[in-house]
Amino acid sequence: MKLLLVIIINLFISKIYSQNKIITTYDATKNTAIENVNFIFNEGTKYRSDKNGKVILKSIPSENLTITHIAYDSIPTKISFLRDTVFLNKKITKLNEILIPKKKIKIIYPKKSVANLNPRNYGTSAPLDEKSKYAVHIPNNLSVTFFIKSITLEPTDFTVAYFNENDKIKSKHYKNQKYAPFKLNLYTVDSVYGIPDQPIFENDFILKLEDGKKYVTLKLDNQIEINNTGFFIVLSPLSKEEYENLAFERAPAFKHIQANKDIEYKVLTKNERVDYSIWKQTQRSKDYNQVLYFELEIEY
Repeated sequence: MKLLLVIIINLFISKIYSQNKIITTYDATKNTAIENVNFIFNEGTKYRSDKNGKVILKSIPSENLTITHIAYDSIPTKISFLRDTVFLNKKITKLNEILIPKKKIKIIYPKKSVANLNPRNYGTSAPLDEKSKYAVHIPNNLSVTFFIKSITLEPTDFTVAYFNENDKIKSKHYKNQKYAPFKLNLYTVDSVYGIPDQPIFENDFILKLEDGKKYVTLKLDNQIEINNTGFFIVLSPLSKEEYENLAFERAPAFKHIQANKDIEYKVLTKNERVDYSIWKQTQRSKDYNQVLYFELEIEY
């Protein structure tokens, strides 16, 4: 009797499992059909839903299966638990946190030496000389590549001393010459001789101190990358005729300081009146580490 009961139960289960089972898959939130939902039985048989979300289980080889989709949570279940519709929940994707290093902004400027208190060692330079270039080497002491965002200088008025006909020293103070325009470019560094090599910009910038201002600032939209060799700030004047047309007598002078010896600044000039002119370091640069006062805003 028991054997007969077992046979009947097995035949009944076999009949159930042999029937086709049609299931429709839906998004639990949007209540829309889901295509490409996988019904994978433990022994390996796989079925997949169509564009209408329907799947036909033509053969049911085992009780246990897993319902999966790349965009939805998987559902391990039993065939006996399934209804005609199955609702799937969207996966909550946690993006890995991407740490973007913060860029640092720094202002670089030459630090004053104690000897800078001696009036001999600070003040202004002579005005830019016609057909001459004036270059200041800015070393890179950060041990990292940085980008220049802006360059700030301080143009000044100046006094010129000279001998008159009686061999007496006279002086003339040039007022408001600090507002005269001038040219600026950046140069790469010659790796052999340590002098200005190639201009970074095809054309010089023409800068001018605005009325009532103390500093003139060049902002660089296209940030210039500076490696471990540093770079040169190169200044030059306009022509004499251009200054006369603008009602200026000469180019401006610039604030200079004696810098602390922890950084050696090299200031060079070049007279372009002659073809064979070469870059020469100024005596005050050699003896006192005197340098053009500048402020650089950099990013690294």
